[in-house]
Amino acid sequence: MDTFGKYLGFSLKHISPEIISEKNKLVMLNSLEFLPDTFSYSVFGYEKKLASEEGKADLAVSGSVTRPAPFNFNSSFTFPGLKKLADEDPAWKRLEACTSRWKDVPDAGGIVPEVICLEFDFDSLLAGNTTPSLFLGIEKGFIQDHPENKNQLFNRLNVFNEGIGKLSGSPLNADTAAFMRETSEKIFPEYSLFQTGIMLSRPDSPVRVCLKRFTGEKLLSIAGDLFPPSGMAAEVKEIVEKYGMFFDHFALSLDVLRGVIVKWGVECYYNKKRQPAYEKRWQEVLALLVKENYCSGNMMNEILNFPRKVATAGVPELMSAPYPPEFYAQALHHLKFTPGAGRENFAKVYLWAGFGRKGMDT
Repeated sequence: MDTFGKYLGFSLKHISPEIISEKNKLVMLNSLEFLPDTFSYSVFGYEKKLASEEGKADLAVSGSVTRPAPFNFNSSFTFPGLKKLADEDPAWKRLEACTSRWKDVPDAGGIVPEVICLEFDFDSLLAGNTTPSLFLGIEKGFIQDHPENKNQLFNRLNVFNEGIGKLSGSPLNADTAAFMRETSEKIFPEYSLFQTGIMLSRPDSPVRVCLKRFTGEKLLSIAGDLFPPSGMAAEVKEIVEKYGMFFDHFALSLDVLRGVIVKWGVECYYNKKRQPAYEKRWQEVLALLVKENYCSGNMMNEILNFPRKVATAGVPELMSAPYPPEFYAQALHHLKFTPGAGRENFAKVYLWAGFGRKGMDT
């Protein structure tokens, strides 16, 4: 049988207890009571604080609204555990109601999120709180090459702002909506991805705005345009000058509450998601973080040894599916720096897990 539980369990088996302890892996596996089996056709991963020695990480699962049923996120609420949550938890009920409009993608005029990700805070899962943070993406793709279609991007932004209101249970704050529109105007047409997120469990939580694929030089320019006259732009400059040489491109993550930036971070990436075996800067930047006491030497070694690929042949738990994957892979995804968040939260690494398979869209 092909289930998300099977693949999550296989992934956790290939993660060292220093990153996620055996006890804490059980907490993640308990989430299978409500996470749909069809998430086995999705990418998932983990968010790890580099300074933390507690052996725990947050869990994130990405879904799709464009694949056919039952492999799209729209069908998730037919899963008994998630259906039960939607019947009992107002936040999940709002998410179910919002996703119902995505079921017939052709009839929605293309105005649907292309990226959807549920992020579960580990401490919340430990306490029995199953309400996630939700991240959605608006991909403008062809608009980058055809600016005459600009209005489509902003029509979709209107739909997206409306969706945040429905998901959070109250209309999106007008100042935050204005911030998102003005920000979209400033970055258009150079950047291809605009993502936002909300914490479904908090009615008046910040909206997270993620602006993607900046060079270091452009990141400094955008920060100067977006941030009010304060120390924020100087902090971005400090991050870029200290760590920018170790990466190829960046994202700016902004937590916006009532139109005001209350927290921000810089996410740092390598082209083609290159891994330590091919990209020596992974080791160089982690060594710098060890020197600065944001990471232990042992954790650095665990992270550098994280990438792994396992062929399906001879692995029973991977073969027991109608369309068995060709391989399992886990890898480092990116690093994030969050100034002002304290030592333990300053540097985080994002870890990716997924499966290469045939027949997943049939």
